[in-house]
Amino acid sequence: MDISTGLRTAAQCFQDRCLYAGAKWAAEMLNSLSNNTNSSNGVSNALLPSGNIASTSDDETSQTESDLITLARSYFHTKEFDRAAYHLKSMAVQSALGKFLRIYSKYLAGEKRRDEISPDLMGPVDSKLSPNLEIPGLMKELQALIAADQMDTYLYYLLGVFQSRQKNREDAFESLCTAINLFPFNWNAWVELVSLAEDVDMPKLVRKLPVDNVMFNIFLVLVALDRGTDELQIGASDIRAESALDKLRELFPTSLWLQRSTAVIKYNTEDFTECARIFEAVIRQDPHSLDYLDLYSNVLYVMNQTAKLSFLAHHATEIEKYHPETCVIVGNYYSLRGEHEKAIQYFRRAIKLNRNYVTAWLLIGHEYVELKNGSKAIEAYRRGVDLSPRDHRFWYGLGQTYELLKMPYFALYYFKRAAELREDDARMWNVLGDNYERLAESSEQPTDGELPPNINPQGLRENGNQEAIKCYHRALKSYGDTVAIQTACMRLAKLHKDMGENDLAAWYYQCVLDEITNSEKADLDKVRVQSTAHRVDASLFLAAYYRDKQNWARAEKVIQNISHSEEGMALSREIRSMRSAAESEQQANGTFGQDKRRPTVGGLTIEERGEGSARRIGSGARWRTGDKM
Repeated sequence: MDISTGLRTAAQCFQDRCLYAGAKWAAEMLNSLSNNTNSSNGVSNALLPSGNIASTSDDETSQTESDLITLARSYFHTKEFDRAAYHLKSMAVQSALGKFLRIYSKYLAGEKRRDEISPDLMGPVDSKLSPNLEIPGLMKELQALIAADQMDTYLYYLLGVFQSRQKNREDAFESLCTAINLFPFNWNAWVELVSLAEDVDMPKLVRKLPVDNVMFNIFLVLVALDRGTDELQIGASDIRAESALDKLRELFPTSLWLQRSTAVIKYNTEDFTECARIFEAVIRQDPHSLDYLDLYSNVLYVMNQTAKLSFLAHHATEIEKYHPETCVIVGNYYSLRGEHEKAIQYFRRAIKLNRNYVTAWLLIGHEYVELKNGSKAIEAYRRGVDLSPRDHRFWYGLGQTYELLKMPYFALYYFKRAAELREDDARMWNVLGDNYERLAESSEQPTDGELPPNINPQGLRENGNQEAIKCYHRALKSYGDTVAIQTACMRLAKLHKDMGENDLAAWYYQCVLDEITNSEKADLDKVRVQSTAHRVDASLFLAAYYRDKQNWARAEKVIQNISHSEEGMALSREIRSMRSAAESEQQANGTFGQDKRRPTVGGLTIEERGEGSARRIGSGARWRTGDKM
């Protein structure tokens, strides 16, 4: 089966089963397929299906069953899910298609009832308080079909979904892998698998999935989008999502889905200008689509593009006013204008339309933080954690909120979780380090009710600064921009200074000055304000440090950085006076001109270690969050 046949089959089968998202995706990819790849000729072997793919065409149905399925679909389209399932209970329904529609209808009826018995918008999701009561019975039916050998790829997909909802991760993993191996173009199964695929599972996936199929490259892109990263580790090798996208563009040169995926990756790497450019091109090609426009509104929000965001809000409203994405776009517009109450109204409307809309829960949490409403912010972020536990932004938001509520131990707990999920993000480690520092200095005695799990206040007071140093070193080994690198170096310098380790403090202060020099060469306006404060602190310390070492030339060179400030001028006069006195004494003793021993760190003098040492300490390359915070 070639790629075009696989996508065509998938689109039709998804349509037959009322899996509209999968049908839309398959049809769009089919129509973007290059004319040169409609057959296996000219297509890279690494992207073609392997072996003989089992036929997924629906088995023969009687006229009676076909009429019942048509009736059930009509009820399904009007969201009468119980009614659709009821009419498919007939003994005449024996095909896998009919069984799928009945089980899927019953499942959606249960989802609908679950929402109805949880009227509180900020209530729990998928918890013991609001389970889908239909799932246990439906799983028994599917197990009976397995025993009777009557399962197909779509029924295995449903089984994987049910097992995932019941937190039975391993069984869900196996069911979804089975569904994919039966039919690699089962898009819905790949999407569901993304939420289950932890980093430790990637080598296992390589063994269990058809990695030589074009869909595996699409899966890599999906995982990258879900994790907000451009790099994935599979076994001992790293794979960049961009390389997978390059391969797919050869096959699907006009795919809007690939263009949108590229925009999301640019967003995650904080290349907002390129991200916005891609979205503008996509809107011109597909002006009536709302797909990912909520993310584009985040980009315009971060770039402070009020006029463009206003135009986007009007554009989305004209397409479909009462759509979740439209509500988020309008909410972002009001938030950018500082109208947080209005923004909350629109985010709540988006959630009413789709209770599982992760972006809306995140943004409404941000708005409550802006309004200093900690309890509501916590409710929103907790709902987001239930929906997307791997999204570091919800854990980070909880940390910020508990910090606002002056509950530092809970803030530390959530910031630590955010850093673990986003371990290559320098900002996460800087925030965590700052919390460790403050708790090391805290004299408060919290009660047991004020402590999250595995937090020891006494241990934090004794070892908090050492933990902070570890965090700042992790920041230097992570991806970060100049602000993040400067912040980590400044905190390390101040900690070592307070600990009396002046040589190490001088090393990190020099790193700060190097980063400032690099940012000035790159003309980075956004870091200049913070760089000015850092330059003053670093230069004052280094000038005094070299003065005490009687390294007069170095001290005078450093103090020139802040010669315009009062502190700089005063210290400069002091250095010149002390240098003059020292040289007079050396002339009297006959030792004038002999070099003083210069301070070293790691066997190198501070001035000899070269510029950019902060970058060499770690592997800082780029800043990637793309978060609206």
